[in-house]
Amino acid sequence: LLLLFCLFQFMRQTGLPFLHSCISEPIDELMSMKAVFELDSTRGGREEYSRALLQFCKRISTSMFRKWKKCPKELAEVMDHIRLCAMEKFPEEPFVAYTSVSAFVFLRFFCPAILNPKLFNLMKGVNVIQSLRLLISLFSLFIPFRVVFLCTRYSN
Repeated sequence: LLLLFCLFQFMRQTGLPFLHSCISEPIDELMSMKAVFELDSTRGGREEYSRALLQFCKRISTSMFRKWKKCPKELAEVMDHIRLCAMEKFPEEPFVAYTSVSAFVFLRFFCPAILNPKLFNLMKGVNVIQSLRLLISLFSLFIPFRVVFLCTRYSN
């Protein structure tokens, strides 16, 4: 647990500019819309809300892949070490090397920033309490979207 906390702090310190370049624009746009994208059909959720949020998911994922060269060298070295450890532990699984790194960066770095953008200086002057439901909706769509997105990326 302490190791994960240290890695999180390291990623946050070294990778904050990279994180901002990847997700600040879509998050700013989403928050400035002041729209309600309810996904729960019992609460008035509609299909178009899911489609709109999926577009934000796609923008964030595409941005992450396009801007990978902006990833700080120190952070890339840690991710390379994770990749090598995964390859050593699961030599018969060719995709583990890539999915382990992308899942780690995604779950330990991008997801916390999406769920709490104020913690990563991604939002200023926005009431996070009011935005939390929207961010949770985005997050709940982003995880399955990210899995599908990664699978199609690595299979091509």
